[in-house]
Amino acid sequence: MIQLQKIRRPSVPLHAEVADLYRNRILSGDIPTGTKLPSVDQISDELGLAKMTVRQAMDTLEAENLLERRSGRGTFAREIKLQPPKMLKMKAEMSELLSLMQGLEATVSTLDSDPDGKELSENGRLSLRRVHMREGVPFCMVELELSKEIFDRAPGRFLTEIIVVVMQSIGVDIASAKQRVTISYADLEAAKTLNVHLNSPVLRVRREFHDSAGNCAYSANLTYPGNSLGFEIDFLVSK
Repeated sequence: MIQLQKIRRPSVPLHAEVADLYRNRILSGDIPTGTKLPSVDQISDELGLAKMTVRQAMDTLEAENLLERRSGRGTFAREIKLQPPKMLKMKAEMSELLSLMQGLEATVSTLDSDPDGKELSENGRLSLRRVHMREGVPFCMVELELSKEIFDRAPGRFLTEIIVVVMQSIGVDIASAKQRVTISYADLEAAKTLNVHLNSPVLRVRREFHDSAGNCAYSANLTYPGNSLGFEIDFLVSK
């Protein structure tokens, strides 16, 4: 059970916090259209809240036409038209990312019960879940997949160091790379792991590296607290 009281925003009423959580899940597509939600009893047990608080939150979302209650069947996410975010596309040198990572002093801790923090995914890549700490404070939650062939070249380092830095230092073939950054919200796991308030702003990063054969060597979903990362862009002005 998650104690929502411990990760809530102090100035936000509990029922509004729960409503924000499920509103964000629906509007982000984390809860797809037509999905049946857990019952009020299940949500109250999961969050450690009174059933009345959860009912108030569900009433709010129903009034906003985000939820539909069907007699005898439960509560479902309504069909809504999701607006994809507007993306500002830029190009950068891979060396800039590597330089940033190499200059980062961080401690890597696993989020898995497995002491090695790894398991083999369906596509044959190793899955790892970890948190990066800086001066004892969590600043990045990571869920990643890495080619087993690459992992086996430096298993000890990959488990304890930042993946991108290790890949570069052992000469992994990286032919192409892309990254997508979006502003999002701290869900229950991110709030607990990063020690931030529920529904507070976070940056979500999707990163992929491919080798010269087009195979995905590394992919990761990274979540940063909203106040831990920024971008400074110098635009070239055409004359």
